Amino acid sequence: MKSVSVLNFSGVYERQSFYKDRDCEWIDCSDLSGVNGFCDETSREEIDARISGLEGWIHFIDGGNFHYLSYLLMKHIREPFTLVVFDHHTDMKPSMFAGLLSCGCWIKEALDALPFLKNVVLIGVADSLADTAEPDYAGRVRIISESMAEEDDTWLGILEAEASEAVYLSIDKDAFGREEVVTDWDQGTMTLEQLERAYRILDSRRILGVDICGEADRDEFFSGQMSVSDEQNDAANRRILRMLLTDQKKPAGRIQKGERDGRSTDIFEDGHQAADPAADH
Repeated sequence: MKSVSVLNFSGVYERQSFYKDRDCEWIDCSDLSGVNGFCDETSREEIDARISGLEGWIHFIDGGNFHYLSYLLMKHIREPFTLVVFDHHTDMKPSMFAGLLSCGCWIKEALDALPFLKNVVLIGVADSLADTAEPDYAGRVRIISESMAEEDDTWLGILEAEASEAVYLSIDKDAFGREEVVTDWDQGTMTLEQLERAYRILDSRRILGVDICGEADRDEFFSGQMSVSDEQNDAANRRILRMLLTDQKKPAGRIQKGERDGRSTDIFEDGHQAADPAADH
């Protein structure tokens, strides 16, 4: 069974090689329009159809403009879980239009719509945004700002205390400094070494899934050739993938798609089966 999927929207992964020595699922979405930064109901249904059969638990989802894919990947989870996000932004803005899912509002949408999402830990958020979360979510969202992560290791203790038994991890590489990666967004100051230290804490939990975004696609004139930013991001992706696949462990709670009585259902790798989604309503 393949552990890794690569969702290609912008073509940036065609210029990278971190996944090419592994048996990965390649999901081509480059033909889709109206999905850069946001998607409406029609686009959401089309993306859902393309990712519905994914086998893997590690998903590379292109640039930060496609971070809303985390919502689509998490919505099939049928047990209480914590969302841990590395991001320089909160991604908790109100949606500009009803039914429009965007890279800037997906965490808010998840908190509002996903009944099994219990709490969120945001790590590496810009200091200027650390206090912008709506009061309604104060008890469910813990923000670790970039300056807090720079001061000492207290933030790791916060992560240890906040993360529940089951975790979904989402990594936007704009949380990291430019000496580590290059993205299309303003960047923070965190390091990949800090990510690795955090993952050692999370690895004692059941990891339900991981996604990684934050590719840079500015260098269109390179026409398929690898740019300096591509090389840097390719190396970072390779390092992240190595971290996740240490000892080739598979998360006990990873979701697979299945069928029951002619209906789609969710089956966890540890053998238990999710409740019928229709029962949630």
